[in-house]
Amino acid sequence: MSGEQGRPLPLVTPWTEFYWTSGADGRLRLQECASCAALVHPPKPVCPYCRGHDLGVRVVSGYATLIGFTVSHRFRLPGLPSPYIVAQVAIEEDPRVRLTTTAVGCEAGALRLGMRMEVVFERAEDVWLPLFRPSAEQPPPAPFPRTRWTPSRSAARCARCRVPASSRTTSRSPASACPASAAASWPTRSR
Repeated sequence: MSGEQGRPLPLVTPWTEFYWTSGADGRLRLQECASCAALVHPPKPVCPYCRGHDLGVRVVSGYATLIGFTVSHRFRLPGLPSPYIVAQVAIEEDPRVRLTTTAVGCEAGALRLGMRMEVVFERAEDVWLPLFRPSAEQPPPAPFPRTRWTPSRSAARCARCRVPASSRTTSRSPASACPASAAASWPTRSR
C-alpha cells in the first residue's frame, strides 16, 4: 500500500488499527496488558511478559528517549526525500517499548543519544504516522534504558560451553573451568 506521494504505508489490521489511527487526535496509543500493566508493541494477542490475554489500549504521553539513529543518504523511499533520519526511541512510560521511526524537525548533527523526543503525526491517507522530533524541553540526557535482559559480568558465559564466568576463579585456569576449553587442551592421539 502506498500513499498519495508514493510513500509506503503500513498494513492496517484489526490488531493495529488503533495504533495507526491514534494520531487523529494527536495522542499516541499503545497496547497495555491489564494483568501486569506492561506496554506491548507491536500489538500481540498475548502479553509477552506475563502471558496475560486481557489486553487493552492506553494513551501514553508521547515522550521518548532517543536510543539510536542513522542518516540514510543512499536508500531512497518514494515520498520520503533523501537524506532522512531513521531513529529508534524508547517510550518514556515503558522503555522496553522501542519504536523505529523517522526523526523530523531537526538536523542530524543536533541529535544526541539520550535526548528527549516527542511524537508528531503525519497524515497519509487514512493512517497517521508517528514521527518524533526533539522535545522543546531538554533535561540532561537520560541514561540508556536497559534492555529486557542485560548480561552482567558474572553472567557472561563461555561461547563454547555456556559455563557461567562466575564459576571461573583466579585460582583455576580458564581451561579447567570450561569443559570445552579443557577438552580442546587435552592431548590427542596421533594416527
